[in-house]
Amino acid sequence: MVRSVSLFSQLLKQIPRPLFAGLASRHKAERNAKGFTSQDWQIVNNILANNS
Repeated sequence: MVRSVSLFSQLLKQIPRPLFAGLASRHKAERNAKGFTSQDWQIVNNILANNS
């Protein structure tokens, strides 16, 4: 079975985590978040993209 990396996963890997966290903080992306942070979602998205 041939596995390929999704385009979404490839795009997320190009964004450094400190930059992602800084942008989330600057735009107050997590002001209403309960439970998961944006960095957690980035990790979850990478895992799901790699397993699909």
